[in-house]
Amino acid sequence: MSYFVHISFDIKNAKDSLHGTYVYKLIGKALEKIDYSKVVKGKRKKTETKLTANTFIAEFEKAGTHQTDITKFVTKELRKIFKAHQVEGKYFISTGTQWAWKIGKINKTK
Repeated sequence: MSYFVHISFDIKNAKDSLHGTYVYKLIGKALEKIDYSKVVKGKRKKTETKLTANTFIAEFEKAGTHQTDITKFVTKELRKIFKAHQVEGKYFISTGTQWAWKIGKINKTK
């Protein structure tokens, strides 16, 4: 069974952190090291679309695992990354087995 995991986060007072606002990029690199991506691919895996800032996705293949367990695991990993970079903030994690996604762009209207 495949699980789709979505993470988005924001850091409290990032500019005051040890690395300043560059900490966002460092956390992103840390997430990428553990197989989270800033890019989603369509069904045919030919089209790649970059995600919005501070949004990462991953696909887990864990037979017999409940999505709550995956959410707990992802939370622990994110906490480790925040701790390593000495920051605090908010996060949103969603996990599911059946999903649909859409990426679009809204242009300024006159």
